[in-house]
Amino acid sequence: MADGSGRKNGRDSGPRRQCVCPKRPQRSTNPELGTVYLVGAGPGDPDLFTVRGHRLLAQADVIVHDRLISRELLDRARGDAEIIDVRKTCGHGERAQSKINTILVERAKRGLTVVRLKGGDPFVFGRGWEEWCACRGAAVPCTVVPGITSALAVPAAAGIPITHRGTGRAFAVVAAQGSTSDEAAGLDYGALAKITTVVILMGRANLAIVAQSLIKAGRNACTPAACIERGTTPRQRSVVATLGTIAEAADREGLRAPVVTVVGEVVHCAGECGNQLVGRSVPNAELHEPLAGRRVVITRSTSSSHQLRERLTAAGAITIDAPMIRIEYPPNPDRLDAAIANLGSYQWIAFASVHSVRGFFERLATLGQDARALSPCKVAAIGPITASALNKRGIRAELVARPYSTSVLADDLLANTADGTGRVLCPCGDTADSGLPQELRRARLGVDGVVVYRTVTLKPEESALRAISDGVDAVLCCSPSAARRFARLGIDIASATVACIGPSTASAARAAGMPVAVTADEHTDRGLVAALAQHFRSAEEAARLHVEYAR
Repeated sequence: MADGSGRKNGRDSGPRRQCVCPKRPQRSTNPELGTVYLVGAGPGDPDLFTVRGHRLLAQADVIVHDRLISRELLDRARGDAEIIDVRKTCGHGERAQSKINTILVERAKRGLTVVRLKGGDPFVFGRGWEEWCACRGAAVPCTVVPGITSALAVPAAAGIPITHRGTGRAFAVVAAQGSTSDEAAGLDYGALAKITTVVILMGRANLAIVAQSLIKAGRNACTPAACIERGTTPRQRSVVATLGTIAEAADREGLRAPVVTVVGEVVHCAGECGNQLVGRSVPNAELHEPLAGRRVVITRSTSSSHQLRERLTAAGAITIDAPMIRIEYPPNPDRLDAAIANLGSYQWIAFASVHSVRGFFERLATLGQDARALSPCKVAAIGPITASALNKRGIRAELVARPYSTSVLADDLLANTADGTGRVLCPCGDTADSGLPQELRRARLGVDGVVVYRTVTLKPEESALRAISDGVDAVLCCSPSAARRFARLGIDIASATVACIGPSTASAARAAGMPVAVTADEHTDRGLVAALAQHFRSAEEAARLHVEYAR
C-alpha cells in the first residue's frame, strides 16, 4: 500500500511552497468537543497496524478512511461507528481535500471521537499535515498516531534492504503521481541520480518517465530496479529488472497500483534474484502456495470460523467472512433436562459436532453440574474436532468415528453396544441435517435425540456481499444448512470453486444447485484447506502442461 493513497490529484507541494500552519487558536474550553486522530494504517498487512491504532479504532465514533485500507481493519470498528469512505482514485471519484477537512472538524465539534485512517504513515505523502492544520485552525484537538510507511516496509517484505553496508548508505523517498506527468517531470533528477537508493511511491503510471529521467540525469541504465505490487499482503508480487527495462517489465507482468519502486544496488539482495535481473518476476514467498492471493468466502458462523480463517490466512489466502448461519442455544430445553436427569439409563451419549458439545455442557453448568454427570455413560464423537471439544471439558471419548460421518459412528456404536440393545442419547441441532439420530435408529439402536442448539439463517453484511461481487476464487461450505442458505440467496459466484467439508454438506449443496468441485476427505478445517489447495495446485499444473503442449 503506497503512503498517501488518499492524496488529491495534482501537485500537492513544490520547492517554492512553504509549510505554514495557522497560528495557534485560543484553546477550546468546550467539554463536549471531540478529538481527531490521524492514524497510520501501515503498508497493507493488518498485522502491521499499531497497537494504539487498534485501540483507537475500537473506540472511534467515526472512521474516515482512504481507498486502500483493508476490510479486515474496518471490520474491527464498533458496530455502531460511522464509517466514511473518502477514497480518491486518480482520474475519477475525487473528493476535495477541503471536504475531508470539513468532515473531520464537523464530526469532532459534535463531540465525537474521529479516527482518520490513512495508508502508511499520515505524514509521508499523506496530506496529514493539511488535515492537522485544519483541525488546529478550528480549535479541534488533533493527535497524530504514526504508522509504518510503505517506503520502508514494502521493500523489506520483498527482501530488499533500503540501506546496506557498502552498497546503500543513503536513500531518498519521492512521490511521482499526479493527474498529468508534470509532477513526475518536476522532480530533481540530478540530485536523485546521485543518491545510492531511491524509493518511488505512487509512481506506477509515470514509471517510464521517472526511469528515463533518472537515466538522462546520469544514473546508469543497468542499475538494478524492482517494483513491488501490494507489498506485505498475500497478493504481493515483485518484478526485478534494470532501470532501463523496469517499466517494460512491469507492463509485461501486468503490475497495477499500488506499487513501490526501488532503484539501487540493494535490489541485488532480493531473495532468489541473484544477478539475473532482466525482466524477472519474483512472487512473494507465499505465492508459491496455491492458495496465496486467492479470495475465499467463509460461510460458517462467525463464532466457529476463527481457526479456519487462520489456516487460510497462513496459506496466503484473502478471506471474506459471509456467515450464512448463527448458532443459538435454546433457553428452555425441557427434554434435555429430563435426559440429563436420567443419564443412568443410557449406555452411550453420542456427540456429532462441537455445537452439540457446547450446548450440552452449557446446560449442565446451568443445572449446577459438570463432567462427572456423564460417568454412567460411555461417550462417542464424530471426528477429532468434536473429541477435542470434549477433552477440553474433561471427557475422553471412548469411540471416535473415522472417517468422520454419522453412518460410520452409527455402525461403530452398534458394534460396541452389548447385545445391540443399549440406548443412546444424542444431543443435536434442530435441523434434520444433523443426521445422527436417524442413522442410529437405522442401525437398530434405541436413541433419544434432544435438541441442544438451533440454527438461525442470516443474510451477510453488505460489505461482504460487495466483496463477493468483486470476484472470488472459492466458497467454503462447512454445513448443509450454510450451503442451502447460500444457494437460496442467489449470490452470483461466477466460476468460483465450491468446496465442502464433507459428503453430507456436499450433498446438500448439490441438491441446492451449487456446483461442488471439492469435498474434503478429512472432514476438518485442516482437511478442507488442504483439499482446496490441492484443487488449485492441480489446476495450475494442468494449465502449465496445456501451455507447454500448445508450444
